[in-house]
Amino acid sequence: MKPATRKKLAIALGVLLLSALVAGLLIPKLLDPDRYHNRIVEEIEKALGGKVRIGDISLGILKGLWLEVDGVEITGASAFPLDFKLSRIYADVSLAALMKKKTVLNHLRLESPDVQLRLQPGPQQPTPETKDPASGAKSGGIALPIVIGDLLVTKGRVRIEDGLTLPGKTMMRDFCRKGAGAVSGNER
Repeated sequence: MKPATRKKLAIALGVLLLSALVAGLLIPKLLDPDRYHNRIVEEIEKALGGKVRIGDISLGILKGLWLEVDGVEITGASAFPLDFKLSRIYADVSLAALMKKKTVLNHLRLESPDVQLRLQPGPQQPTPETKDPASGAKSGGIALPIVIGDLLVTKGRVRIEDGLTLPGKTMMRDFCRKGAGAVSGNER
């Protein structure tokens, strides 16, 4: 290879590398998820039927696609009987799986979760007859399976309000993380 060809190739590779670096730094700034903060909160509230609060949302692509959300709180959800708060959620998303229209979280970190599960007796109603799915009934939404590679929960607490075990009396159980893998339960 001639020296002039090597020089042109080196310049082309340098420009390509510099363009990729600039794109990696600028794309997260241009696609600021905080711009869509209110819409995200509204859609989650509509889906869960409760009150949702979300702090700062950030994402990046420099070391792979990642998403970080500060201060997540969901209370009074009608979709499930629990309230929870998280100081931070960090997710490392697989780009290869996204290209195949799948959601794979290589790493998911939940920091300082505070979960309260409410087990209450519901009204005793006969179960409605189930229809055959082939009879034209459409599902309420699209179920998107999420695969989680590594899950890390730090400094967590789970409280269960049990109104099912003893009718008329609510039992409380707290499960707090004491050390590496140790979980304890306290009844009140």
